[in-house]
Amino acid sequence: MPDLSEEFDDFEVFGSGDLVNGVVNFYEFFDKNHESMPWNDLEERGLIDSGRNVHSFAPLLPHVGNREGLFRKAESSNDVSSFLWLSAVKMLAMNMLVSHDGVGVFHREAINSQFLSELVKLSSDASFIREMGDYLAGFGVLLVYLPHFKGSKVDGAVGVLPNGSPFIGMSLRYPRLDHYWFTLLHELAHIFRHYDQLVDPIIDDLDETPDGQIEIEANFIAQESIVARAIWNRSNLKRSSFISEVEVAEYAKNVSVHPALIAGKIQRERDNYKILRSIVDEIDTRQVLGING
Repeated sequence: MPDLSEEFDDFEVFGSGDLVNGVVNFYEFFDKNHESMPWNDLEERGLIDSGRNVHSFAPLLPHVGNREGLFRKAESSNDVSSFLWLSAVKMLAMNMLVSHDGVGVFHREAINSQFLSELVKLSSDASFIREMGDYLAGFGVLLVYLPHFKGSKVDGAVGVLPNGSPFIGMSLRYPRLDHYWFTLLHELAHIFRHYDQLVDPIIDDLDETPDGQIEIEANFIAQESIVARAIWNRSNLKRSSFISEVEVAEYAKNVSVHPALIAGKIQRERDNYKILRSIVDEIDTRQVLGING
């Protein structure tokens, strides 16, 4: 391995002894995965410097850390792209923390089941997602939208910055409104229930079957926040073989959420994504947010 004292002269040092190990491990990661790097995504979004060499990653290096599982293994292009996406999300969250005077102090006890249940009621107005970043920042939670990189299968991520502020990344891989809300609630559930474990950030591909108790619990809390299981199990929508759009709209109004969230719930439970398409496809969250996927 070359002399890293010269290789990394350009990198900014934040005064942490861990950065030395991080630099060494990152060099190994870079050398091993150079061909799998999502260069176009990183460059087009201004996340790294030009050059396509190890020095290009100077802006990202302080945020890659040395603890993430993907950093240690990165056995596939999906791992590499997902890891770098997470690193970019952390960088953008840190920039928000430094520059955004609307970021409140995070109080862990404020993010609880009642908070999630009240938050999801704001889904009734589909345009509210434009305000979501500022809304969560008021509670000390940093929300970053960053389209997924080519070769990755990532919907969201959650972790904690060095000062203890939690951050959430959302890729908007699927632009449906129900997917937006389920992803957001899932990541908030991690903050609610698993904050102490988020020193190792979690990256979520919500197409995958939940792996482990933490993911099962986050999924359960997200679903419970949309509509409590005890209430849902008594609903005709749970049992009916045929469901009309009118019934979905009426039920959504009764539980104070957007109809797309109920339609998406029915699709997932029945594993049938052909039904109720006009409801779930009506809102494109990327368009609402002005984000190109």
